[in-house]
Order: sequence, then C-alpha cells, then structure tokens
Amino acid sequence: MDVPTVDRQREIREGRRCLTIDCGCAFTLVFNPTPLESSVRRIGTFTEASMNYTVYCDESRHTGGADCKYAVIGGLWVARERRDAISKELRGLKTANDVSAELKWSKVSRLKLEPYKRVVDYYWDCPHLHYRAIVVDQDTVDYKSFHDGDMELGFYKFYYEMLEKWLLAGNDYNILLDFKNNSNARRLPVLRRMLHNYCNARGASVSNLTSIDSKQSNLSQVCDLFTGALSADANGLPTGSPKHELIKYMEHRRGVSPLSARSTSPAMGKFNVFRIALRGGSLRDAC
Repeated sequence: MDVPTVDRQREIREGRRCLTIDCGCAFTLVFNPTPLESSVRRIGTFTEASMNYTVYCDESRHTGGADCKYAVIGGLWVARERRDAISKELRGLKTANDVSAELKWSKVSRLKLEPYKRVVDYYWDCPHLHYRAIVVDQDTVDYKSFHDGDMELGFYKFYYEMLEKWLLAGNDYNILLDFKNNSNARRLPVLRRMLHNYCNARGASVSNLTSIDSKQSNLSQVCDLFTGALSADANGLPTGSPKHELIKYMEHRRGVSPLSARSTSPAMGKFNVFRIALRGGSLRDAC
C-alpha cells in the first residue's frame, strides 16, 4: 500500500491518483485517497460507534548517532471517556508497587523490574488502551532529496505516517506529543493542519494537537515505556539485562517475538508495529 511521499513527480510518472496538500513551511504531503468505506471496513468492530480518543505520542532514538540505526515513533490511543479513570488506576498501581518517580524506559532497573512488569500487565489487560508505532531505518532516509535536507521536517513526516492510519471515520482525536524544542516553531501547527485535512476528507476530526511534559501524564509515560522498549529491541541490547528481560516479558504478552516484529495489518489492534520501507528515499508502508 502506498503511503505519503514528497516525490510528486514520481507519483505522476507512475500514473497513480494522488492528493497533494501544501501548507507552506516546506511541508508537502502526497497520498493516495482511500475511500471512506475502506477506512470503515478495515477496523472492524472499532467502527460500530463514534469514539473520542486521546493519543499520547513519544519517540526514541530519532536524532541519529551511535546505536540509533532504528528510530521509533509511537502513540498510545485511549478512549477519552476512560482516560481519567485509567490514569487514576495507573497512579494507584505505581503507589502500590512503590514507584514514586516518572515511568520511563530509561529508568528500568533490576530493582523496579517487577513493578514495570505490572504496568505491562495492566496495559495488556485493559481493553481501552491501544498502541501503534513505526520503526524507521534511518540509514535509508534521504533527507537531502526528500526532506529539503531537514532532519526535523522528516521527523514530523514520520509522525504523520504513524498517526494517519488510526484516524478513523466518525471519531475525534486529541493528540498529545512529548514536548521537544523545535528549530521551526510552526512544526506542530503544520502537522495539525495536515492531519485535519486528512481527517476532514474521511469524516474524522482532530480537535487538538499540542505537546505536553510526560511528567504530567501517566499515560504518556506508558507510551514512553513501549516506545523505548521497541527502539531498544530494534537496535539491540545486552541479553540478561533488566531491560532485555522486560522486553521478553512484553513479547510474551504480545505473543510475538521479537517485540519489534512488524504486524501483519495496519488495522487498529492492541499492539501494532510497522516498519517503513524506503524506496529511493520516498515512503512505502511495509505492512
């Protein structure tokens, strides 16, 4: 399945129908329009009623460098009507397991391994939480040809890729990204406009897109945990370490090994992973 690419000339030469959205700020997206019926059909029971979702987002190893071949961008979907109750339950779970600090992948230790496993259990046992992530091989990204030489611009295009397949007809989304300092202050408004245009054509909506400090949200911290685990699994880490043991536990709960193995479908589910396959620097969905 084709997904957004900035190489419009190639799209034209290959004869594919495409829709171009250009909102300035060197951010142009081209994608093949999907009929609304297809969007409804692929998500099965999740389309039985309109839903409002809050989506907590995080990223890992996206800045490049040593041990950062694979970047991961992830999002945690939670039904908005259940958000406060779930956050309260997570807070109680942390208290019961003597975890006073922020939940973070970087804080996984031998001492806190069992409490972190209980958080993993909570996620898999809660029917109102869903996680999706993309894994990007950064060695294959041609920032010069396809992102105006701008690594940050490419980063937000990948954010779009992670989000768009789960922005479904009839639903409204409040999207919360982990705070980061951008070189261009218009990155988030542009991303919001792109997602709004995408949703508007499909009967969905994005009521808000902003950044938050993960310290303020237990759900954002759960997203950090899974995103960090996926990037560590994709890039490799020492066996026998507490983090490796936690990844193996996540694999057990997911029922798939390795943890970063791609899902067979982009449809909304419990734990969805897809890998971006790049052809000449443009984007193709590997799922």
